[in-house]
Amino acid sequence: STYNQGTFINNGTLKEGDLLNDGTFTNTGYVLADSLANRGTFTSSAGNIKAYDFGNNADFELSGTSFMHITNNAYNDGQLTLTMGRDLYIGNDFANINSGSGSTVTNDGMVQVSNDFLNAAILDGSGVFCISNLSTNTGSVLGTLDICDNTGLGYFDLNTGTIAPGVTDCMSGCSVATDQEALGQ
Repeated sequence: STYNQGTFINNGTLKEGDLLNDGTFTNTGYVLADSLANRGTFTSSAGNIKAYDFGNNADFELSGTSFMHITNNAYNDGQLTLTMGRDLYIGNDFANINSGSGSTVTNDGMVQVSNDFLNAAILDGSGVFCISNLSTNTGSVLGTLDICDNTGLGYFDLNTGTIAPGVTDCMSGCSVATDQEALGQ
């Protein structure tokens, strides 16, 4: 396992059990981890990231040519940003929660969730959320996002939050890739 409190630059292949970042992590290579937790600043501008579980409590950005594959569960309680054309695949559940820090997922790419999705904070951007199973919104959905809930019940199965007028209900159509498709195998 690796614990980073300083500056870590990865431009090769990092294979770790668990990876906890409390500092500044810059990735242009490949990260393979059992669990990936970020409580600092994590920027991935190239290469791929694969982890079993993922948690973000600070600033995490996927940009450039980076792709992220989470086999199991993911949560965001910080600032998670996907720039245009970037993909985040989550093999099970994804929760965007707010424990008081003003959590936001800014998605200008594609987020695929293979099971349940909960937004209890802020979603923003111009990308697509493709959700396979149950979806709940108790927060705010802003921007021009396209929300595709494959259960066919509208934006979300349960919505007690707010949805901005520019948000669309599955205009693009979507299907969540299987685990093998997401890996490019």
